[in-house]
This record gives sequence, C-alpha cells and structure tokens, in this order.
Amino acid sequence: MINRATALIASQLKSIIVRDLLVVSPKVTLMEAIAAMGRGANPSPTAEGHTASQVTTQSTSQAESTSENTSTSTPASAPTSTTEGIPTVPTRCAFVVENGQLVGLLTERDIVQICAQSRPLTELQVQDICSHPAVTLRESALTDVKIAFDLLQQHNLDYLPIVGDDDALVGVVTQASLLRALNPLTLCQLTEQLEDTIAHLEREKNALLEEQASELEQHVAERTAALEKKAKQEQILATVATQIRSSLNIQDILDTTVQEVRSLLNCDRVTI
Repeated sequence: MINRATALIASQLKSIIVRDLLVVSPKVTLMEAIAAMGRGANPSPTAEGHTASQVTTQSTSQAESTSENTSTSTPASAPTSTTEGIPTVPTRCAFVVENGQLVGLLTERDIVQICAQSRPLTELQVQDICSHPAVTLRESALTDVKIAFDLLQQHNLDYLPIVGDDDALVGVVTQASLLRALNPLTLCQLTEQLEDTIAHLEREKNALLEEQASELEQHVAERTAALEKKAKQEQILATVATQIRSSLNIQDILDTTVQEVRSLLNCDRVTI
C-alpha cells in the first residue's frame, strides 16, 4: 500500500522511532507502574524502596551512550523526559525490560482486563499481567517506512518495539510517529493508494459474490432436475405397481409399463 514514494532518508527513518520510553522492571508493583503511567513521570528513586532501574523514563538513545549507573529517575512531579527532536511516546504503554532485554509491554488494555477480573491490584507485579510482544523489528532492518507500516497493519499493533542487533530495546514505532515523519504530499499519495486498494478489494468481493451466486444457481438447477427425474421414476413404479395389483392380465401390465417408460425417456419405441 506504500510504494517507493514513501521512502525516507536515513535521518527521517530515525525520526519515526520514539526513543523516550516509560521503562519498568517486571518485578515492580502494578500500582507503582499505573501511577507512573498516569503521571507521565516516574516515582522518586526511593519510592517504596524501588531503585531507578526498576521504574524509569529514559531516552534509549541516551541510555545507549551512557553507563548503566547514570540512568536515574525523574522527579515525581516532572513530565515525561523529552530529548530535543525526539517525540515522547504516550504513557498509555510501559515497556517491561529486564537485563536490557524487552520482555513485555504493559498497556492500558492489560490494566482494564485485569480490573475486569476483580483481581487485587496491590498483590500483582508487572510481570504478572504484561503482554509479551509477538512482533519486534531490528533497527538495522528498518530501511523503509513501508516495513514498519506493514507490520503495524498486518498484526494490528499499536506499538512496534524496535530492538538493536543485541536485542536491546531501542525505541518504538507507532502510527502517530509514522504520520509525523510523512510529509503532506506523501500522506496524500498514501490516501489515494489506500482508496485504490479499497476499491480494488470491493470489485474483487463483488466479482466473487457474483461467481458464487452463479455457481449456486447452477447447483440448484442441477439438484432440481435430479429430484424431478427421481420423482418421475417413483411415479412410474407406483403406476406399474398399481396396474399389477388391479389386473392379472400380463398384456395390460406390459402395455402400461411401456407407456410410462416412453413418457419418462421421451422416445417413440420401448422394447421390454
């Protein structure tokens, strides 16, 4: 649905990756993660005894270039951190990372589902309910916006995690980040392509329905003819049987049989 007209230069491709993420440890309490998602910021480093490595909002691009002990939490009252030129991902999603590896996603949908089950939230950790991302994309494989777009559409994803060659979390691609990277002309071309695709699919659907209707009509006609033929055969047998019961004259029986068979076969002569 997206052709080469949507190909972006390297800097534009990097811009579709949201690198400021809300990252949580799988062992952090669900209530603390919900609070961090709601504020768009992290709890203080000492909140409930959790360290900065358990709940943190960080730019993965910065995290890659700094040592592990320099990753700290932002104050509880601060908004989600933002790096210049890098859009922040909505806090409707937290990325569950352990030992630098992405192990799952915690989304609003997961929280709603667990609330609907009436399970006590205070007794749960993030690892108990987070959903494991079935689809990720290596940053080195992101050579065209079409790749990310197709994965989002094909798997009905809200978030497409981007990982490095070492499988470490780099960032995420969303529908919104894709749209920000595409210029109005490209969006117009994409819209036209989508409309053409929809029209093509509609034509294919109508043609398939017409073909199925034709096949069904043919099948019904063949079945009706077969039933009519069977009914005539049963009628002949009934007539012959009646004649046999009503007359002991063999000639009358044969004459009746010949007449009925001629009528069934639509011919001039029948030899019995």
